Amino acid sequence: MIKIDTLSLFSNIGLEGVFFGSLISNAIPYSAMPYLALVAAYSAASPNEKLIVAITGGVGATLGKLLLYGITRVAGKGLKSRKQNMQYLNLLLGAKSSFITIFLFAALPLPDDVVYIPLGLAGFSFLKFLIPLLTGKIFLVGLVAFLGSKARFLIESSIHSGLLPITILAMIIFTIELILIVFFVNWMNVFQVYNDKGFKVALKVFLKETYLVVTLNHPDLKKWFNERRIFKKL
Repeated sequence: MIKIDTLSLFSNIGLEGVFFGSLISNAIPYSAMPYLALVAAYSAASPNEKLIVAITGGVGATLGKLLLYGITRVAGKGLKSRKQNMQYLNLLLGAKSSFITIFLFAALPLPDDVVYIPLGLAGFSFLKFLIPLLTGKIFLVGLVAFLGSKARFLIESSIHSGLLPITILAMIIFTIELILIVFFVNWMNVFQVYNDKGFKVALKVFLKETYLVVTLNHPDLKKWFNERRIFKKL
């Protein structure tokens, strides 16, 4: 285990190191690079620069996630046939819930790629993604910068969160499943049931749709696979 007091070795990285360390760490999917540890070390050595460290690291982390978002958004253009269905998901989510979700995953040491990759593929609004992402990353980096070694939990989460291959594999599988759910659940049907019969009935419909997608038995998913000759025998 890396002790926080040994991180002073990195105190000479400068603001450029904080920026690029945050950017690179966040641009690599499921990366375990300890950029929060670098932030804490530099802030401890330069206590008068904590505010600018928060902004510099937060902007760097945001740009890293935006790079990943942009790549997945371009990749998502191959799923244009599902875009109309996605409009109903946006209606169900609403502006508030999507803002809160993106902000929380940015502001906490959570595996945020499992949420951000599907959003990019789905072509989620750039501005609606940028604002909570930037706010959350500045908050997280700022919290580490101001707390320093007291932010041990956040820093060690950054260092150790992805070191186990099985953890990375589990997150990748979960991300793939979430992508399939986002694209192939019949959100129009869920939305209509929600309007007509309320939340409880709509939740049952959603869970049934999700089960069909996860087990690869959803008719729309099977049709999409067959059109592309993927898993022809499904």
